[in-house]
Amino acid sequence: MIILGKQIEGYKALDGKNCNQYGQQFEEGKWYHRDGDISFGVHGNGYHFCQNFEDTFRYFPTIPIKGSIFEPYEEVHLAKVIGSGYIVESFDDYYGYYGLYSAQDLWVEHILTREEIIALARKLGRDSERLERFVSSFLLTEEEIELFKRKGRLISNAIQHYQRDLNLNYQKEHPKQKTIGVKKKKEEKNHD
Repeated sequence: MIILGKQIEGYKALDGKNCNQYGQQFEEGKWYHRDGDISFGVHGNGYHFCQNFEDTFRYFPTIPIKGSIFEPYEEVHLAKVIGSGYIVESFDDYYGYYGLYSAQDLWVEHILTREEIIALARKLGRDSERLERFVSSFLLTEEEIELFKRKGRLISNAIQHYQRDLNLNYQKEHPKQKTIGVKKKKEEKNHD
C-alpha cells in the first residue's frame, strides 16, 4: 500500500554506532531524505521502520534467530522516528508482522536508552504476542529477565527458550504435556 501526505510514527533499529545495515549513521533531531522510487524489502529503497518497536529486532536481533538471515548484534539502539513523504507499507502475513514501512523522508526524534526500551516492553500486556516477540529477539540481563518472568506462562516459556538457551523445542505448552513428562520421570526413578 502506498501512503502519501501523511506522517507515520514508528521505530527504527540501529547498530551500536547508530548505523543502519548499510552503514549510514543516524543522529537524533535530524531529517533524512532518500531519492528515487521508494520500495520495501532487502533490495528496497527508502528508510525502513516498524510501527511496533519489538518488530525492529527482527532485523537487528541480539539473540540468534533460527532461519534469520541476520546475525545477532552485540549492541542495538532503537530510534523513535517519523516517516513522511512517499511511504510504502508492507507486511509479512506468514510470521504476523504488520506495520512495516519504507519512507522517502525520516525524522529521528529520539534514540532510546536501554532503560527506555525495557520500559516500553514492560507496558506490553501479559502473555502478549508482542512481548513474546521482544523476548525472542532482544537479549535481556538477569535483572531484566526477573521483570518479565511474571508476565504469564507464554512469556515465561519464551524466556526459558530464547533467553536461557536450553535448546528445547519451544512450543506453547498443552496442560497435559507437563503432567505426562512428570509421571514419566517418576516412573524412571522407581526403576533405579
